[in-house]
Amino acid sequence: PGLQTVGYREVLPLLHNRSSAEKIAETLVRAHWRTACRQRTWLRKEPKLVWASDPAGAERRIEEFLGAAQDVLKNPSVGLKQALGRT
Repeated sequence: PGLQTVGYREVLPLLHNRSSAEKIAETLVRAHWRTACRQRTWLRKEPKLVWASDPAGAERRIEEFLGAAQDVLKNPSVGLKQALGRT
């Protein structure tokens, strides 16, 4: 699986002196872009996913989740949904 990650296949021609660093850089950018597009498509289908439209909102949600996770670690009988106030 590690050899199938984005970047490995694209860099092999450079390692074997079959391509230039500039060409590999272009190929890597395209490969990463395609991967990001596939991930976004997959994530859009996830019904429980909450998109944060602004950095402050994202930070607030992360802090809320981490605080709830700490509460659950301190008291395992409290579920994460309960700690987040979503029961």
